[in-house]
Amino acid sequence: MTRRLRFRQEMPTLKLSLERATGTVPDDGRYHVVSDGEILFSSNSQKRAEERYREERDRLFELHGRPEPARVDAEDRERWMRQQRVEFDLRAMNRELADTVVANARRKGGKGR
Repeated sequence: MTRRLRFRQEMPTLKLSLERATGTVPDDGRYHVVSDGEILFSSNSQKRAEERYREERDRLFELHGRPEPARVDAEDRERWMRQQRVEFDLRAMNRELADTVVANARRKGGKGR
């Protein structure tokens, strides 16, 4: 049995997805349009499945309306930047510590030598 590449494109707010070889659809090489857990359409062609996915998405938008985009202000951006800097610094510290430990372990007379 050949292993197929998994594919998933989804809009969680609409409970709509386009899937191939995931845990929720059969691994039969076909692309499946899934709405609220039910397979609406299946095709061997990704292009045809994407067309049907867009049609269903547009239909659901007309029925329920489009969700409003999230509003991002300067405070949110500043909070995000602080968080990114902290994560970057932590990764750098971890890398430096790992390099030091490895260097100490390999030094002549070091641990294990």
